[in-house]
Amino acid sequence: MGLRARRGPHHARDLRGARARLARVPRRVNVLAGPDGHRGEELDDVAARCARVLARVEPTLRDGQDVVLFAHGHLLRVLATVWLGVDPGLGARLELSTATICMLGYGHGLRTVEGWNLPATG
Repeated sequence: MGLRARRGPHHARDLRGARARLARVPRRVNVLAGPDGHRGEELDDVAARCARVLARVEPTLRDGQDVVLFAHGHLLRVLATVWLGVDPGLGARLELSTATICMLGYGHGLRTVEGWNLPATG
């Protein structure tokens, strides 16, 4: 997943209010327990981890550089929702195929999805 450092005149604007306008998505997901009884991360835990990653790369983006992130598709879908400032549960509705490319960036000063589930070409 690539993050682009492009900026617009309204960069300071955020999407916190968008969460209330979107359809409600269940906060609880079914995390199956493994053989040892460990249930893994809950959705809010994954979203918090994604927020920490984005906080680490934000200074690089502010400096006008691009960032490339590699991760499991489920995490990348949650990362996209955190980037957009919407409910992380909406990531379940973002189809993401194996070995595809997604680009997050800025448009009109807002965090945007510039490309999603794009085929890798060589």
